[in-house]
Amino acid sequence: MKRTSRALAAGLVTVLPMLAAPVATATTGHSAYPSVPHTPALRTAPPGWFYDGAITLAVDISGRCLDADTTEGGVNGNKVQIWDCNNETQQWWNAYEEGSSGVFVFVNVKYNKCLDQDTNTYARDGGKVQLWDCNWLVQQQWTYTPPSFPSSTGWYPVRMNGAPGVVLDADANGGYVNGTKVQVYRFLNRGNQEWHSWPAG
Repeated sequence: MKRTSRALAAGLVTVLPMLAAPVATATTGHSAYPSVPHTPALRTAPPGWFYDGAITLAVDISGRCLDADTTEGGVNGNKVQIWDCNNETQQWWNAYEEGSSGVFVFVNVKYNKCLDQDTNTYARDGGKVQLWDCNWLVQQQWTYTPPSFPSSTGWYPVRMNGAPGVVLDADANGGYVNGTKVQVYRFLNRGNQEWHSWPAG
């Protein structure tokens, strides 16, 4: 897959909002994003995870964007939904990739929390998708493999890494309007399960 430059520094990548311009590191040659004043990092990525930049994801069925509900304030368990794309940071997701595997952890830029599948409903049809403190475990790992990234040329499923037959799904019962919840569901090859990505900002 075509990739943008990625950050790797001393084996750890700091989870930061995508707000500052990259600078080259002397030791690795990858791009590293410096700390942003007044926006402290919350987590560090395990060794082997690379920063691919901040992205926005939109669902095919309605063109609306993957969005962290701001009415809940970014708490653990915060609702993830679709909403009209507005280029606000609750719709920006820092993408960290394990090597070049197409396995990602997506960190919400506004809240510095990860896109997470609730372990109480793990891999079930209708399983809850939420924000949660980043732990880099399998419930926060998503497989997304368009031919190009971060700008995908079409629409592709975002699969659970631990259950590849289960995908990120905009709930059909919500009518695909603003506020429709995002959940996981077995892959049915439908437009509410296919996503397009592009660089945030």
